[in-house]
Amino acid sequence: MARQTDQRPATTVLIADDHQLFRESLKTLLEMHGEFRVIGQTADGRDTIRLARELRPDVLLLDLMMPVTSGLAALRELSTLNPPVRTLVIIILVFNVTWAAPWSILVLYATKHLGLGAVGFGALTTAAALGGLLSTFGFGWLERHMKFATLMRICLSLEVVMHLSFALTTSGIVALVIMFGFGAYAFVWGTISTTVRQRLVPLELQGRIASVNMVGVFGGLVIGELLGGVIAQAWGLTAPWWFAFGGSLITLVIVWRSISNIMAAKPAIGADDPADTPDH
Repeated sequence: MARQTDQRPATTVLIADDHQLFRESLKTLLEMHGEFRVIGQTADGRDTIRLARELRPDVLLLDLMMPVTSGLAALRELSTLNPPVRTLVIIILVFNVTWAAPWSILVLYATKHLGLGAVGFGALTTAAALGGLLSTFGFGWLERHMKFATLMRICLSLEVVMHLSFALTTSGIVALVIMFGFGAYAFVWGTISTTVRQRLVPLELQGRIASVNMVGVFGGLVIGELLGGVIAQAWGLTAPWWFAFGGSLITLVIVWRSISNIMAAKPAIGADDPADTPDH
């Protein structure tokens, strides 16, 4: 194997293919570079699952058509090996559904329920932007003094409280305060969730996982906005907020303990680990 040219650990690789000549050729090709180290080979799906669990490679090169157990079946089984990333994507998907439902009728909610005009509606969105700007300056302090798991729970809890507050209030002034708070914690959540995802995913896979994450983000928005219109038409302008409150609360209860598992997960090789900093 070629010698490494820097101090970064080699990326470990498991090759799963039922053609031995192909496996050996691929192993030789990969190990011509010090960036990769082949730690195992397997010829069928069952052994792939066993070795992947035992060796925990950074990269799995998987043939989808293999004997005993197919590569597709092995892939489905191995998808449970990184539950922290899966949990984070699910949280983002569900909370985007619940967020988008009331946001789809925000103009009607502001003008007809709160009695705000066009300027008042603009003030609502401005308040959210100001909250985000405040978080931009305050995030460094939060990062130094609070654990990421705690910040994640606080942000998600504030999301639940925000939905409930909007469902209950009829005051434009109160709505402005709520929207300011939303902007503040939304920036913190976005920064933390991105940081944690990048920490848990190897560099060479971050583009793919980011794509899956974006599907969750925009897919959640589309589903939520469709639901928001239907719910508002059937039960009134505050009904989407009640839907968002109930959905986000149930989701938060389910994932509350899993948030600690997300932060305790082993960082991917080459990823910056925020847990290496004080209090993280």
